[in-house]
Amino acid sequence: MFENINFYNDEIIFNDLYKDTILFLEEMEIKEKDLLFVKYPSGLVLDVDWHNSIFFVSIIQNDDWDNQIVKRRCKSLNELKIALKDCIFIIKKMSLKRK
Repeated sequence: MFENINFYNDEIIFNDLYKDTILFLEEMEIKEKDLLFVKYPSGLVLDVDWHNSIFFVSIIQNDDWDNQIVKRRCKSLNELKIALKDCIFIIKKMSLKRK
């Protein structure tokens, strides 16, 4: 489901966004898990976390985790896929403005 998403970056720190992983989280009732962390040259970070059966997709700038540029809550895999694509578009657009 997420294999076709282009993160436009070489520095994917970790990626646990696999359908099997997500099904495992649900079945084992795991409360928190980091799923994705992508670092961009522009100082932006794309982060996906799992908390209590909800995905959180965030864009962070310059390691300022208290003031996230974007924070989306997703309750389904489809919502997560849409949020990821939206956030990647935002990051791409912000990165182009900095050049």
